[in-house]
Amino acid sequence: MKIYLREIELQDFEIFEKYTDDEELHKYNSFDIYKKAKEVGFENFLKDKDETRYAICLKDTGEIIGDIGERIVLDSSDIKFGLTIFRKDLWDKGFGYQAVMQLLEKLKVRGVETVVLDVDKRNKRALRLYEKIGFTTYEESDKKYHMSKKL
Repeated sequence: MKIYLREIELQDFEIFEKYTDDEELHKYNSFDIYKKAKEVGFENFLKDKDETRYAICLKDTGEIIGDIGERIVLDSSDIKFGLTIFRKDLWDKGFGYQAVMQLLEKLKVRGVETVVLDVDKRNKRALRLYEKIGFTTYEESDKKYHMSKKL
């Protein structure tokens, strides 16, 4: 199965809201868009010019299975991103890989040179994915790897 990315729309938050309190889903997230969106209001969240979030949709059905987003790193030309596949039955099926590759292509076309991310050291699934795509660790803290990739 294949996926496509599209910008998140206001009506999508009804779907995302279902997953806000799923502890397993969010235990590694340092930036939880679901909770942030609830705090500031969904409309305000979508107006944030420093951040763009995309729904990850199955090509066959259009069903939203997760999200991926990019955020401008302050005082830098770097872009930071985060990814969540909230359909657990679809974990380890390659959808995260497809989503990251599509986002990196969008960023490359826009002229972004470096993408960065933070990954919880306990999140072995994400770490394997990012290493497979070519991210390397440039710094390490007690709980996280700080990784980057040149486009």
